[in-house]
Amino acid sequence: MRKVDEHTLLVSVVERKPFALWCGDEFLPTSTLASCWFIDDTGFIFDRAPVFSPGVYFEIYGKRENEEQEAILRSLLPPERFSLALAFIQELQRDQIIPLRLFMKPEGEYGIVVNSSENYPVLRGVELLFKDEQNASTLLKNLSFAIPAQFPLGSTTKKKLHYIDLRFGNKVFFGFEK
Repeated sequence: MRKVDEHTLLVSVVERKPFALWCGDEFLPTSTLASCWFIDDTGFIFDRAPVFSPGVYFEIYGKRENEEQEAILRSLLPPERFSLALAFIQELQRDQIIPLRLFMKPEGEYGIVVNSSENYPVLRGVELLFKDEQNASTLLKNLSFAIPAQFPLGSTTKKKLHYIDLRFGNKVFFGFEK
């Protein structure tokens, strides 16, 4: 808002753009997208979302900053935690890894489920685990070195990859379904 002259104020209004869906504190296998809310790229919850098919919008699960506040509308995801997760999501997208869901877990831990990846098809449906104090570009660097080492070009795996644990510095652990 700025004053044009003594009788005129100029007000500029910008509509919030949906960045993702916030779908509650935690993801359950029976969860549907029927009770999700739009959030912007700062983690601000601003409108109830209609029902979408999975993958139309990125889904986020985690506690809001003021959980005791009953009203979901106009609440916020914890800014520091959200910005760290957003930085890693952007790094993944630059490497053509498209995320489906983010889990903001207790004790500073996170999980990102991968929707698809042009460079690493083995990542589809895999959960990437990381934690608060890690740097987004270091996480991506560790991931991009570990995947080709574990899955050389032209090789096949007998077991389905379930998760990749990046929480232990430069050590990367792969978890396979039994």
